[in-house]
Amino acid sequence: MIDAHCHLNATYTAESVGNIIDKFVASQGERIVDVTTSSEDFLVSQRIISQYPDLVFSTVGFHPESPDGVAEAFEKLIVGFTELSSTLPNARNIVGIGETGIDYSFFANFPSTHVQVLEQQRELFVKHIALAKQFQLPLVIHARGRHLLDYSAYSEILSILLQERFQFSVYFHSFGGDYQLAKKIVDAGYFIGVNGIVTYSNAKAIAEVATKIPSEFLVLETDSPFLIPSNLERKLLENPKINEPIGVLYTAKRVATLRQIQLEEVLQRATNATKKLFAKML
Repeated sequence: MIDAHCHLNATYTAESVGNIIDKFVASQGERIVDVTTSSEDFLVSQRIISQYPDLVFSTVGFHPESPDGVAEAFEKLIVGFTELSSTLPNARNIVGIGETGIDYSFFANFPSTHVQVLEQQRELFVKHIALAKQFQLPLVIHARGRHLLDYSAYSEILSILLQERFQFSVYFHSFGGDYQLAKKIVDAGYFIGVNGIVTYSNAKAIAEVATKIPSEFLVLETDSPFLIPSNLERKLLENPKINEPIGVLYTAKRVATLRQIQLEEVLQRATNATKKLFAKML
């Protein structure tokens, strides 16, 4: 069992990380991909990896919400990204680049500079693509539109990937589209991440995606500390308001029900897909 996308670096203390990992391993957990979104996240993730080198792996990225439209701030952001990129050859257990992408929903926070924010997000995304090419690593994609049924961020990301002629694996984490969009992504050879959202009663579109897409492109994630599965007993968590990698087991249970197959089969197929996606985790 693999949690393909979580943020151990974001919330937990050293003690709670140990407890959370022990619990995950006790439930047959094999690997955790600790996704970073800033330089600070990266440093914390590397410390966690030093304690759990056979279990925890990491990605390197700056979240698309990082730009704020201000030129001076973006210059500093790019300097930070460049400095972080230079440390990759000496970093441990790096298996991907991201999360990165386009987030239209964030523009509401910057109504006077949203055009500049979008331009900066695009520029930052292209820099992530270049870094992934340089190190031959997959991209972890964050995509979010302005409204619930706005999939334009996905379309723009797919267009940029095509323009940049990106030839390595791509993983659309916490997929939020419908089956038609999922099919387009899978037809391009890209992976789709499903998490606790699939357990929610109003998540019919995601349930359809989890049911219908080929299992070789379906990976399971938690996006913890967010998105606690509705079928997960809160008493199992260190904090009942904070998700953990163990939550991936409960997402898998829901997918097994949707696909009408055994839980063990869902976990094995998802493990195979995740190892194919993050090839350097093997």
